[in-house]
Amino acid sequence: DKPMAPNHPRSHSILITGATDGIGFLLAKAYAGRGHQVLATGRRGIADDEAFFGMPNITYVTADQTDPEHATQTILSTLSDLGWRDLDLVILNGAMGWVGPPSEEATGKIGEQIAVNFTAPVLFAQALAPLLFSAKGRLVFVGSSAITKGRGAFATYCATKAALDGLARSLAEEWRGRAGVTILHPGPT
Repeated sequence: DKPMAPNHPRSHSILITGATDGIGFLLAKAYAGRGHQVLATGRRGIADDEAFFGMPNITYVTADQTDPEHATQTILSTLSDLGWRDLDLVILNGAMGWVGPPSEEATGKIGEQIAVNFTAPVLFAQALAPLLFSAKGRLVFVGSSAITKGRGAFATYCATKAALDGLARSLAEEWRGRAGVTILHPGPT
């Protein structure tokens, strides 16, 4: 594991999804503030990524995870354009939820949550594995504390985060010695 100390002599290449606000936004700013190169993604377009983040070492690209294949291609294309041949850290933070009784949840909302919270991270992990292996980097999935207790009115969201937990645990074994894999389960933010 590579420490990310503020005075670390080498700048790291870091990808963070779900970075338009919340946890992803704060992580992107924190890592960029430590001098690392950050590629931040989110579902919303931002007119001026430098003004949005206030730091020139953050590149922002719109990669809407409701279309996981297109989002994957957008990220890979941007990494190529940036000339990044490896990734030290990937934080897959992008997520969405629907609140309400499962009996009232529209099929389309179920599909969107599965695409954003599970399918996109699976495709991202597959596509980014060679770049992580090259750097012996670390893949971090952002799960949810909701999977440990369940959470009323969030049934599909909890199910997708439980699936993500299973994926992370499996990849940690499969990738052992090539790249680290971690899943974090923060509470509501």
